[in-house]
Amino acid sequence: MRTIAALMAALLITLIIGSCAPEPTRVAPVTSTRPSPTTLMPTLAVGSPAPAPEIATPTPSTVARGAATETPLPTSTPAPPTPVIPPGLYVTYMNVTPNPPVRGAELVFAVGFANTTGKVHTFRWIVYIYRPENQRNSFGETTVATTNAPLGAQEVRGLGYWRIQLGGPCEDFIARVSWLDQDNRAAQFKQPNGQPFEQKLTVCPP
Repeated sequence: MRTIAALMAALLITLIIGSCAPEPTRVAPVTSTRPSPTTLMPTLAVGSPAPAPEIATPTPSTVARGAATETPLPTSTPAPPTPVIPPGLYVTYMNVTPNPPVRGAELVFAVGFANTTGKVHTFRWIVYIYRPENQRNSFGETTVATTNAPLGAQEVRGLGYWRIQLGGPCEDFIARVSWLDQDNRAAQFKQPNGQPFEQKLTVCPP
């Protein structure tokens, strides 16, 4: 009987304690919501334009050794103006046979004439030989020749010859071409540049 009473007392105590305990707080379930993805549009930053890069110009002091340098293009040189030759009869050159001239040989002269007068000329001419130390009096001369000079240039072989005897050393002479008027007065021919024509000769032993 005592045992039953004890059990009833314990049960009663348990019920009393259970009624006095606080009721637990109920928490509403939380439903997780995933955020919808946000589409980000790319934006263009607008600002002041970037400055153009500066290009450094090399100077002689900054060019490295061995670096290739620009070679200036050659410039064309203008041709010299063609000289205007006044009308006249000129001597342009003279050849001597044999060449080189030697002592004891008969020296024959061939002269180049230029006629710019516009018409044919007939004239007499001769070659005079001078020593350098005495150019007033001729030392020798060829035979007088008569030539018909057409327009333009021509080479004419003189008449006769001039010779210096053997037995001497090399000597220098000056040869001049002259034309003769009707009174046999000699006048020295000129070159197209206006200077008197003359040619130096060195005659040596054979």
